[in-house]
Order: sequence, then structure tokens, then C-alpha cells
Amino acid sequence: MQRAGAKYFFVPQVEVATAKAAAAPGLTIVVMLLALRASRRTGRVLYVAALLAGAVISVVTVRPFLRNKGIDCQLSRDLALFMRDHIPPSAPVAVYAIGEIAFVSQHPIVDTGGITRPGAIPYLNDPDNARMVQWARSQGAEYYIAGSEPEPGAQAVYTIDQRFVGWTIHTSLYSTAGAISLWKLPSAQQLDAQRMVR
Repeated sequence: MQRAGAKYFFVPQVEVATAKAAAAPGLTIVVMLLALRASRRTGRVLYVAALLAGAVISVVTVRPFLRNKGIDCQLSRDLALFMRDHIPPSAPVAVYAIGEIAFVSQHPIVDTGGITRPGAIPYLNDPDNARMVQWARSQGAEYYIAGSEPEPGAQAVYTIDQRFVGWTIHTSLYSTAGAISLWKLPSAQQLDAQRMVR
């Protein structure tokens, strides 16, 4: 197994705190309008305070988000280049985030996100990932990109460590990490042999 990249993790995540922060500008405008009606000076003070708060939140969240996103784009490109150079060009790869991987690797892709293959949609929120893997196999997938072993007998052939990418005011999440791997799925014969052993 090969390993590349920084020691960080991609976790798409939306948090309640982030949703509250997104609603805050509307509330801020209402409060400022009420303050302006009561006193111009109070309204101006609140206006400046809101601008400062917005600037602080932007610096605290936007900078690490953009830094991590840039690193993750390079890591995805590295994974796609590995695919292009080291796995058979006709071997379909199942992956949720198809864009850069498909473009750079030029491999046939099985879209587990359902954008180009709507057949994946019934399995997107299924707690049993085995059904998604089974569907991907039915679409011809020989490889699968995931954070954990997609099925017993799968072998990780390349791993990248991706940073957290998501909007949050919990800045410690921007330094969390985890692995995403390109897994070689076992052949039908290997699966049959595993079933016989059980």
C-alpha cells in the first residue's frame, strides 16, 4: 500500500452552530434597524460591532477552510494520478466525489453520489454500506474509494490523509485528520472462496 500527502482528513459536515451563525446576519440587521430607530449613535456602534464580528469569524473560519481545501484538492489530484498510472485503465472506480478524480485519472467512474448514476440514490443514506458496495459492483466497480474497508477482503492500494473541510466555528476541527483509501475490491472468485470458508 502506498501513502501520500499531509496528515489530515476530509469530512463533509454541517453543524448546528454553523447554521446558527448563518442565521445571525438577519438577526443582526433587525437589531441594528431597531437600534437606529432608537438612537443613531447606538445604531452606528452596533453596525461597527457587527462588522468586526463578521471580520473575526471570517478570519477564524475562512482561512483554515481555504487552506485545507487547497491541500485536499492537491491530495485528490495525487490519488487520481496514482489511479491513472498504476491501475488498469479499463478498471471502473466507485467514488462519491467524482469531479477531479474522473477528470485527472481518465478512468471509468461509478458515481456513488448519484449525480451521473441515479441508481445509487436509494443507497446514499443506507446505514449498511454493503448495499452501496454491492450496487457499485453491479455497475462494474473493481475499485472503491472510501475511508474504511468497503467489504471484507478489499485491499488498500493507495491512501491519502485529508484535512477536515467544512464550515464550522469550532476551529479545532480544522486540524483533525483521517485516511481515504483506494481499495481493490475482491474478485467474484475471492468472494466465493470467502463465503465457503464461513
